[in-house]
Amino acid sequence: MDSEEDSNGDVESLRLSTPPAPDQATLRTSLVPGLLKSIASNVRWSSEFRIFEAGCVFRGGEYRSLDDAREQLPSQPKHVAAALVGSSVETLFREAKGIIESLGHGIHVLPLTAQDREPAWWADRGACLTLTTNSIAVGHLGVLNRRGARVAGIKHGYAVVFELDIDRTHGFSIKGQPLSEATRAPVRRCRCQLDLFGLGRVDGDRSGPWRPLVR
Repeated sequence: MDSEEDSNGDVESLRLSTPPAPDQATLRTSLVPGLLKSIASNVRWSSEFRIFEAGCVFRGGEYRSLDDAREQLPSQPKHVAAALVGSSVETLFREAKGIIESLGHGIHVLPLTAQDREPAWWADRGACLTLTTNSIAVGHLGVLNRRGARVAGIKHGYAVVFELDIDRTHGFSIKGQPLSEATRAPVRRCRCQLDLFGLGRVDGDRSGPWRPLVR
């Protein structure tokens, strides 16, 4: 497995020594090329749709060990990407921005801010924002440029795409963090009746914080 510069950007890609096909010689450094292929497969049947993908990408310039320090493996960060296809670019952009803002409630990531920095390789230079957390770039949100639209087979309409490095958006790591004592709930005593697998009702005295669950 060798590494070389990725044509999709500045990220160094990994080249397989025995690829299954000439066009599958490198491992992906972004989820966006796969999204463009999915858009091309769906745009023939529908002019408006939303698709997403979550998975790992591979970076050739970064290596780390998991269990054995003697074994260095390429970095495999988890990414999530989505494409919103339709006729109104403003509506698509606002919808994508709303999805990104709601990620904090669904997957518990740090707050994301949008800044005007260097655009992604797949985005229109005048319609791309860099997504950051703690001033660290973690992804992009933008309108698909003309080259990407041709690859995706979009002749009429627009596509708004975003991609996030999920590993860089987490505010903490569970591994190595000290455990704190859970909040103690008040002990309550209550009478309850349980029907065990239909074998009859059993009276019991249950103590604990689960009274709202046992009625």
